[in-house]
Amino acid sequence: MGSDAQARIRSQELWENRSVLAQSSPLHPRLHLDLARARRLAIAGQGLLVPPRPVDGRALIGLVEQIGYLQRDPLAAVAPSHLIVLWSRLGRFDVSLVNQALWQDRILFEYWAHAASIVPTSHLGAHRWAMRDYGRSDRVSDRRLRDWLSANRALRRRILSELDQRGPLSARALGGEARIKLASTGWSQERDVERMLFDLWVRGKVAVSGRDGRGRIWDLTSRWLGTDAATRAGSGRTTEEMTVRSLRALGVGTEIQIRQYMGAGRYRRLAEVLDRLVRRGEVVPATIDGPAGTLPGLWYVHQDDVRPDAATR
Repeated sequence: MGSDAQARIRSQELWENRSVLAQSSPLHPRLHLDLARARRLAIAGQGLLVPPRPVDGRALIGLVEQIGYLQRDPLAAVAPSHLIVLWSRLGRFDVSLVNQALWQDRILFEYWAHAASIVPTSHLGAHRWAMRDYGRSDRVSDRRLRDWLSANRALRRRILSELDQRGPLSARALGGEARIKLASTGWSQERDVERMLFDLWVRGKVAVSGRDGRGRIWDLTSRWLGTDAATRAGSGRTTEEMTVRSLRALGVGTEIQIRQYMGAGRYRRLAEVLDRLVRRGEVVPATIDGPAGTLPGLWYVHQDDVRPDAATR
């Protein structure tokens, strides 16, 4: 019997097991996974099970939407990290497809997701609430940031005015200094404009509209992605949307892993959201049986990933 057939049979058994558990405990049915199946779910969620095939723009965008983001690292020992991630899943592909999606079609854009990343523009609404909430906590670092921003409103206004009047510019072309310096561990020391641009970027006021080598070219978000995109609010179910996207990209994960996957620390009341998704039957709690016994913690799987027809996802 082929591996695909075995996977379908195993998935059918898992789905039937879920049904039995659901009858005995309707609020929190537990799906029992062996380690091999849990690993397969994780690999599938990351798009690593699909064999290489001819790649067009639609396939590339579909993959980025599935895994949620491509981390963009300026270091490139072999190749830029986002291209390595794509190659490991798609095989050989035309790198110009990425540039076209970013700088021409604008189906992808750069934003701070897990870190500096490339994310689907279709997910912008889900990131909008993070843009609104950035820097508003009671943490000491956020209080210091608010004080720094308050003391340097003139620099902020100058940057936005320059971009508005002159169009896309690099940080070097903008110039300027802060009146009050922000305490730094070294990464942003004496880089006032870059630090202010980062704040405006995470808040959704400016966007990366190009690259000059490794450096970013900045523009107003309202001009780069459109006025509607720049002002569009996330829906009331934003945390649910982000939770589902993260879980499906993980394949199987704990609450902590879901919280950290995309937009670390930005989920509101994640435990309540997961409980609500479980009660609706969209997410299934699971335990994973390892070689030394049950793995610690409560794990979650999206219902669509344990249906019989999802075995080869």
